[in-house]
Amino acid sequence: MNPLNIETSGIKVVRLVCDRGPGEWSIALLRNPANQEYFGLRWNGEDGENGYPTSRGKPVWFSLPGEISEVLVPHFSETK
Repeated sequence: MNPLNIETSGIKVVRLVCDRGPGEWSIALLRNPANQEYFGLRWNGEDGENGYPTSRGKPVWFSLPGEISEVLVPHFSETK
């Protein structure tokens, strides 16, 4: 599953921070309907699979707590 195509309950991908490709994982900056931004993580599926997590059979993002984002996201900044 392409992580850029995952939009659930009005949550949209603002930009991918890290995408390791099919069968691996991705981190993205997300925006919810209230216009709040936060980071999410998911395992990408392979060859048409939904990956993980899913809800009601559809791919979704796992929201990272702020203190985890502060540690992980600088490691994957666009300047590296």
